[in-house]
Amino acid sequence: MVGNALQSYLAKLDHCLNLVGKNKIEELEPLINDLLRTIKDWGGDGGRDDRISAFGQILVNAGKAETAVSLHRQYVDIAHSMRWDGLQRAGDALLAQTNINDAVNYYRMALDMPLAAPGGSERIALKISRGRIKFLVDRFSGERDETEDAVTRETIAGMNAYILAQGVYAPSGFWTHYAGYSEWLLDIYGIENFKRTVDHLFHNFLMSTETQPQVIRLRELVPDEPTGADELPEPPSFGVTQSFRRGTIDYPLAYPVDWKIYHSSVCRLWKYTLDHDTYGLLGQLEESPIGAPLPVSYDGKLISSNLAHSVRELTTIFRECGLTGDEGLTVCELGAGSGRLAEVIGRTTNYRYIIVDIPPTLFISQWYITELFGEDQVFAFHPEDDLTPYREEIKSKRFVFLTGNQMDVLKDKEIDLFVNINSMTEMNPVQIRKFLENIDRVTRSFIFTKNVLSQHNKFEDLTVLESDITFPDRWNIIYEAMDDVHPKYSVKVRRSNDPSH
Repeated sequence: MVGNALQSYLAKLDHCLNLVGKNKIEELEPLINDLLRTIKDWGGDGGRDDRISAFGQILVNAGKAETAVSLHRQYVDIAHSMRWDGLQRAGDALLAQTNINDAVNYYRMALDMPLAAPGGSERIALKISRGRIKFLVDRFSGERDETEDAVTRETIAGMNAYILAQGVYAPSGFWTHYAGYSEWLLDIYGIENFKRTVDHLFHNFLMSTETQPQVIRLRELVPDEPTGADELPEPPSFGVTQSFRRGTIDYPLAYPVDWKIYHSSVCRLWKYTLDHDTYGLLGQLEESPIGAPLPVSYDGKLISSNLAHSVRELTTIFRECGLTGDEGLTVCELGAGSGRLAEVIGRTTNYRYIIVDIPPTLFISQWYITELFGEDQVFAFHPEDDLTPYREEIKSKRFVFLTGNQMDVLKDKEIDLFVNINSMTEMNPVQIRKFLENIDRVTRSFIFTKNVLSQHNKFEDLTVLESDITFPDRWNIIYEAMDDVHPKYSVKVRRSNDPSH
């Protein structure tokens, strides 16, 4: 009897799989209940659950997530078994589609499944996967601020609707791709965890392999492990992938070897920056807990590559421009990432700071700076072309957030120092020319740039060189060097030779 039931089950399952192969998905659903009854008659001893797991995955990929979840849950109820990794893969596929609720349903089933005791690398991978999906189950089971998630989505959607209508100021093909990936990360992990996710798309590079240029250079600059580096903590369980592709889930820093390389590199960077911090800036700073930073500490203090890089950049600006931080200047930055330099300048000087960017990056820096310094110090993004009625309010705020077209609200030579780091080469030539014109118009005294020597934009099939970033003759280059930590980045400081400024 059992043998007949098993044969009937296999025949019906093959029929279902054939329908999928012929793309006759609509004919499947009436057969699912019949298939499950056959499994119950058979007894469901778990010996064939690989096929059910695969069938569920096919349904997920075909957009029949609800049917797939029902199939797997009922199978688990009947057979009391299912391959853990099959359930995880189905959840990951749904997560890639931003079908969060069904993904979490799969993850819950996976966490309930008994596990064998794998060894070696399999054990590490299993621990990472379970840590990540447990975080997601907890996050979407009430341990999150749903209002914050809704505000994030709605604000970014409003920003997108506005900027996409702005012609030359709309995101390049390069950033259209990465903006979509960033929004997915924010949907999944939340703005409250941005330092472990989208922040890696900016200047907080992963530094997870021995062959990365920054890792190699830091070991040359600081050959010995810094004595101030605190004990290596447990690696984080979630974040971005090395390829920065939506749908893949392996976070390099979740693996002990990669995490050790990153932790060591950040500590070496911190030590190197401390040793060359002639203005005593870094000693004033500690990484803020806002945004769930990675647990890297030095002499008992939470640190980050963001703070170290920002101090290095500000030190160069102070030295080459003859500044000390108390001049009350107005700074404007194009493409500020998470707002790391704005944070350091906000915490160590009396300068005002204007950020010009595209979503979702503009939202991320605005959220972070507001959390750090308070709403009363921030002029938040307004989706309006003419900001002239807000001129006085803008002048009264320490931090201002604009899109590129809104630079029109800035008067000629209103900005004392303009900053562009690691973003101009990600634009197309038309956008670069437009921003160069705007920067020249609004800037009075100094321009600081730090961009990669060559950037290939595969999404628009063009290559932009750092040498393409040129300014009118009134701008003299007073400092030019390759970055001492990032060997592929050129740093330049320009000063206006216009005697009226």
